[in-house]
Amino acid sequence: MRKNPDGYALILALSAVVILGLLIFSLQMVSLSSVRTVSDEGQRTQSFYAAQSGLERVTRQLTNRAKTLAPSTAEAAATGLSTPASHLGNTGAGSFNVAITTVSVAGNDAVLRLLASGTTTAATRVISQDVKVTLIGGSAGAFPPTALIATGNIKDAGAAPVAGEKVPAGSHVFTCALTGTVPAGVSPCQVKAGGLNTYNVQTTSNPPPVAGQSLKDAAGNYYTVQKVTPVAGDPTRWNVSLAAMNENPTTTTVTQPMNTALLAGPVTLSNANTGAMAAPTGSTLTTNSNNTGTVCDPAVYGCSTYSFPPSALFQLIFGVPKTEFSGRMQEQGSYFTGIGTQAGQFSGAACTTRSVMWLKVTDLDVPQDCMGSPTSPKVLIVDASESSSQVQVKVNNGVFYGLIYIISNDKVTLAGNGTYVGSVVSETGIETDPSNNDLSTVTGNGSSVCPALPGSNGNNTKAAKICYNRDVVARINTDVALQLSHYAVTRLPNSWQEHSR
Repeated sequence: MRKNPDGYALILALSAVVILGLLIFSLQMVSLSSVRTVSDEGQRTQSFYAAQSGLERVTRQLTNRAKTLAPSTAEAAATGLSTPASHLGNTGAGSFNVAITTVSVAGNDAVLRLLASGTTTAATRVISQDVKVTLIGGSAGAFPPTALIATGNIKDAGAAPVAGEKVPAGSHVFTCALTGTVPAGVSPCQVKAGGLNTYNVQTTSNPPPVAGQSLKDAAGNYYTVQKVTPVAGDPTRWNVSLAAMNENPTTTTVTQPMNTALLAGPVTLSNANTGAMAAPTGSTLTTNSNNTGTVCDPAVYGCSTYSFPPSALFQLIFGVPKTEFSGRMQEQGSYFTGIGTQAGQFSGAACTTRSVMWLKVTDLDVPQDCMGSPTSPKVLIVDASESSSQVQVKVNNGVFYGLIYIISNDKVTLAGNGTYVGSVVSETGIETDPSNNDLSTVTGNGSSVCPALPGSNGNNTKAAKICYNRDVVARINTDVALQLSHYAVTRLPNSWQEHSR
């Protein structure tokens, strides 16, 4: 029986078609799989970028928000920055959700974890980054050296005196402990800032001096203690910043010699009573002989002059330039404008939540809520620098506890029947025109919260209207240092993680 060749051919043809079809189908499946793989990888990449974009965006937001937080505890800072606890956003091809949680709190530091989910239509990636929130302190504080200090003439024409504060006898030995390469004749502990001569020294005194304290050397040079901090790792030593009150009045650069004893060290400085009043060299200090005649008696508290430029007074009192201080007040919502005798946006209610405020004024009647207390004093920067008229600051029917710093282009008058406990500072007028630099106190009796001083004839003993108080100054120094501090947000190294694969 003969075989049919056409049958074989048909079978071969059909087999070839099947095999070719299978090959084409396989190629299509491989191609589709590759496309899906590429598409999936693209989706994963886009979701990763969405998550990373969320991390970056929220980290920037936290960095900016941290600058506006009022300094407080690390717990409060962590709570403030982690509210809201979730941040949503879009990146074009995807979206993100960043959750913020607190990992740890220790001392002034807190650690936050940012957990970011990036999502596209077909993929989700989850990553995290830890950031550290740190309270950064500066050199700011409040260091008034006398009960009343001004950049020009002072006239105590009131019915009550101004009183400094007596301190126990004692002394402190200081050494210039810092080292470094410096020009000839210049101490590595010597600093020149804003026209002010300062020394960064160390002491082992126990107890150490306190901020605002007056010290003097054997040559009659006076110094104000600006800052005292413990030396890291050595509980027996203290870092101390001393501001020179009356040495080398012509010194204008840091390369000129200053106190040779402090350059070489060690040097002993003695405690000095806190003075009643201080003004620049060449200014006059006038008192009413009937009621205030012993104000400047060295046997009581004494009055003094200073040789640094009047323009450096703010730097002396607060340790930082005006621009830095006012900028911080604006960041924290403690800077008020448009005020004229309690007009504008400022009211006493602002004092219930703030201890330090900058007030742009023409005049100011201090509201009762801003009077402070011995344990909660206030710092009021009374800024009349944009006014061309005389300025009146009035305390009525009570006691103001704290520091009032007045900035004016003309004469300043302290009015009212109230009492000032702490310190009053007046930066006035055009420095080359002494007639425009006067600070006057007016009628008004003092209070028993201040010491009493006799008149020049030994009679007419009166309680002081303005008196220095060391405890109040110590508290406002702490408050200002805290207010001028700020929070910083930094990424913790090696804390980035991916939680999805």
